[in-house]
Amino acid sequence: METAVKTSRKKYIIPITAMSIAGGILITILILFLVYADNRTLDYEDFIITTSQNISDMPVTIIHLSDLHFPSIRVDLEKMYQEIEAKEPDIIAITGDIISTRTTPIEESGVFEFIQRIVQIAPVFYVDGNHEHSNSNLFDYFRQNGVIILADESITVSVNGRNVTLIGMRYCYINGRDSRTAVIKGLSEDFEQNYIILLTHIPTFDNVLRAPCEQEIQPDLILAGHVHGGQMRIFSRGIFCPDTFLFPQYTSGIYKQGQTKMILSRGLGNSILPIRVNNKPHIPVIRIY
Repeated sequence: METAVKTSRKKYIIPITAMSIAGGILITILILFLVYADNRTLDYEDFIITTSQNISDMPVTIIHLSDLHFPSIRVDLEKMYQEIEAKEPDIIAITGDIISTRTTPIEESGVFEFIQRIVQIAPVFYVDGNHEHSNSNLFDYFRQNGVIILADESITVSVNGRNVTLIGMRYCYINGRDSRTAVIKGLSEDFEQNYIILLTHIPTFDNVLRAPCEQEIQPDLILAGHVHGGQMRIFSRGIFCPDTFLFPQYTSGIYKQGQTKMILSRGLGNSILPIRVNNKPHIPVIRIY
């Protein structure tokens, strides 16, 4: 009788084991497919910002791009150009790490073609990240093709009846700089009456900005990137950051400190880690009323 029971158990062990292996393989394939799709699907996130200066019913519309990391970008660029154009932006802001090329020549990375297309949609304002400076001809190409580089500088533009001052803060560790303090050139005397936007690669409220007269500047809005949304996201929280490593404070979306808001892009491409998990490439669409 005992022998019959053992034989019966053996009959079930093999099919159960086979089913478990097959189930594990299917789950692995499904996860890989979801990760593959996730890395190629753009997430356009809308942000509405209202101010006390209701000058016009028409908003200032900003497309915020960050961390494209050419050639390691996997989204459908042609579709992206069409979707961005359809949103009719007044400004395109790029907050650094447009490339991550180490072995691919920059001429073959795709970044030049990207610039040629994006400047046809709206004025492009750019601040550097931590990946661009090994390619000296990149900045010359930007300037030659109409990209406005803001390196501790500012520019004021008029959009739909509103004056907007854009300030670009260089990546803070370049040239031995160990602080986020910057003296901003190009500010007009009445800049405080404008809506002030700071473009910076690293997300922080600790930026100390001063006009040449040493007057401290408080931006209304900060646009930043760098963190890639934490690369892997669980329960809407990012896990990893190149600087702070685990569980960075800021990873995606909108944050507020005092009167200043910060909108953080999860970026579009990848750098050290080649994939994202539960973290679609991200383009904030900002409308300022």
